[in-house]
Amino acid sequence: MREKIFNAIIASQENLIKNLEKSLELFNSTSDLDEESTIDLDDKSHQVNAQDRYNQTLKKLNMEKDDLVNIHAFANNDCSEIKEGAIVETEEDYFFFGYAFQPIAFNDKKILGVAPNAQAYQVNLNKKVGDKLELVNKELEIKKVF
Repeated sequence: MREKIFNAIIASQENLIKNLEKSLELFNSTSDLDEESTIDLDDKSHQVNAQDRYNQTLKKLNMEKDDLVNIHAFANNDCSEIKEGAIVETEEDYFFFGYAFQPIAFNDKKILGVAPNAQAYQVNLNKKVGDKLELVNKELEIKKVF
């Protein structure tokens, strides 16, 4: 099950990276106006805005690529307690401890990422099967940790 969950997380991350790369192409073509023939100030303003968005997107893309490398590094580690790289199954959802990401639909549940700087991450470290996973507004029984 751990492998299937990681494959879903990795596929989602790769899709995010692909979308960011497409956005970069769009921003690059928008900001690549011929500066000598661009007289209109509005055109220059749009070019500057597109360049700013390009730079922000490039930074996000590089961060997401680094995250993907780190996620791959956790794929083969089995865990018996909550720590970085652990996947926790509850009656409601799966939780991946190590990175935050958009929820991923998986087997009639969701996979939710928990970032290391999140309160839920710190509160739940070292918990095991049978313990209560403490979230912001509820507690769920830990069914599996892998």
